[in-house]
Parts: sequence; structure tokens; C-alpha cells
Amino acid sequence: MGFYPGHTEKLLQHLPAMTNIVRRIAQAAGDVVMEHYDPSGFRGEVTIKDDDSPVTAADYAADALIRDALAAEFPGIPMITEETVEALDHDALAAVPHFWLVDPIDGTKHFRAGHPDFGVNIALVHNDDPVLGVIYAPAHGEGFAGDATGTALRWLDDSEREHDLQVRRLPAEGLTLITNPTNKMTPVMQTLIDQIKMARHLRRGSTLKFCEVAAGRADLYPRFKETYYWDSAAGDIILRAAGGHVMDLTGVRLIYDRHRPSLSNTGFIACSDRDYIQPVFEDLRARGVLPR
Repeated sequence: MGFYPGHTEKLLQHLPAMTNIVRRIAQAAGDVVMEHYDPSGFRGEVTIKDDDSPVTAADYAADALIRDALAAEFPGIPMITEETVEALDHDALAAVPHFWLVDPIDGTKHFRAGHPDFGVNIALVHNDDPVLGVIYAPAHGEGFAGDATGTALRWLDDSEREHDLQVRRLPAEGLTLITNPTNKMTPVMQTLIDQIKMARHLRRGSTLKFCEVAAGRADLYPRFKETYYWDSAAGDIILRAAGGHVMDLTGVRLIYDRHRPSLSNTGFIACSDRDYIQPVFEDLRARGVLPR
């Protein structure tokens, strides 16, 4: 006997089919977000939450659409969304092996500024491991999806074609580092750069950085700050489905333990080539630059 209604149990056996449904939900949420988007900057009311992150009417509208759609399409699977986490039903979350992680607008600061680097993030987690992820960037008209079957793809709104995602081999001239546009050059980041052979340093907003590595346009995305589960889970499984790797700062697979009160990880390393990156971070830990 399964944990969920029959329709949900059946879909869980066919992750690519489930991913297609989630893609449609993400695109519908993206359409709602774009109703509020202004390239010159968001002009509506902005609320600052307890963690100092902003939230807008677009966040709430997209969040409501996603919650309703996931509940209708996949009854029985609880969800954690950034905008409703305070009302989380912990008993329901602990009762079944799957749960959703949703960020209706990842990169709200970019959205507010009129920058297109923001996305709708939806991920399905089994126990503590993401098994399905969709990131849709509506201002770019571009989406990414991946699941635990090893299927990873990119699509464009103005094309019927889908493109497989695959990480690249490290170029002989050096790797491409990708970080957030607002990241300052901290001592940790500078030490990392000094230890690698770097050809380029790209800057992009939101979890689209995961997608750049998955698409073979970048090679290393380090994050040295605390990150909530909904910020990384979708990008995590997309990158891993494309042949990449996502680890915590000690080199262990990033996990999404629902029992952690903070629902966060202390940082991560997303990369295309673990064999090259792992010794670099082991050296940083041995020198005390990163925690062991």
C-alpha cells in the first residue's frame, strides 16, 4: 500500500512525466510574475521579512498558484514554500517520504530592480535528496528541468525544441567561475581563486548559476553563505542530472533534512568536475579557510 492516492503514486514511478506537469505549473507561475514585472523596477509594495529578504505581491501570487496546482496534481505530498514556511505542518511533512520545495521567485531583489535574472524554483525531495527540479526564468523565456533518471534539459518559450543539458570537460585554458553579481570579493573567495586555474569569472543572479554549469557554460559555483533549501534544491538535481556535482563545504552530498529547524545548509560547492575541485577544497579545509 502506498503513502499517497493512486494518481500520485503512479506519477512518482514516472519522474519525466511528473516533470512535464511541474514545468507547466512553473510556466503558469512565471506568467503571473511577469504581470508584475517592470524592466525599470518593480513599483508595487515591498515587505521586508524577518530574514531581511524582500517579498512582493508577485511572490505571493505565484506562490498561491503553485501551491494550488501541486495540491491538485499530486495530492498527498506536503510542501514547503518560502512564503508559507511559517505555517508549515510538520506532522504532515514527517508522515511521508516526499515533499515539495518551492521558491516562487528566486532572486526577488533582481526582480525588484528590473533585472531578468530571477526564476521560479520547484523541487521534489525524496527523504533528504531532490529527485526532480524545474527552474523557469520567465523574463528570459527559458527553462531548465532535471530528475533522478538522469534526464536534464533546457527549453525556450519561442521554440518547440528541447536541448539536453550536459556539463563540459574542463577547458585547457582554465575553468569558468560563476558567482552572484552582488558578491563581494571576500578573503575566502580570493583564496579559492588563487588555488584554481581560472579563465573567466561570470556573474549571474539567482539559481540560474546552477543552470549555467549544467549547460556547460560555467564550471564552478561556490556558495559560502547559508542557503535555504528552496534556494538550491531545484538547481541541485538539474545539475546532477546533467552530470555535475553538488556538495556541502565539507565535500559531502548536499542534503535536505526536513528535521533541521532552519531548513538551510551552510553553503555548497556546485561543479562540473569533482575530481578537480575536491582536492582544492580539501586544501582549503586543511588550511582552516573552510570548516572541516
